[in-house]
Amino acid sequence: SPGRGGDAGGALELLPGSHRPDGPNGAPDLIKAGMTRSEGVVSVLVPPGTATVYSSRLWHRGGANAAAAEEEGKGDGDRDGEDEDEDEDDESKSRMFCFL
Repeated sequence: SPGRGGDAGGALELLPGSHRPDGPNGAPDLIKAGMTRSEGVVSVLVPPGTATVYSSRLWHRGGANAAAAEEEGKGDGDRDGEDEDEDEDDESKSRMFCFL
């Protein structure tokens, strides 16, 4: 389907150096800033189902899936384009980095 594996499909995003406690990107305040801003974040476009290998300590996340957002409102009979579940917190839609 359109957007899969591309930037619109939610590319893999990495925060370089976040796995290094002694590195500049490993500082807790910079990692926290990286969670809310895209500054320093590297997008890696890989096809769906691709295996990626990196240190489990490296902060990573899936990018925003704009293709899914476009498909969400199609064919559901919702004429005003708003979600039926308006009580959902906007914070629950934010993207966080995953770390182990």
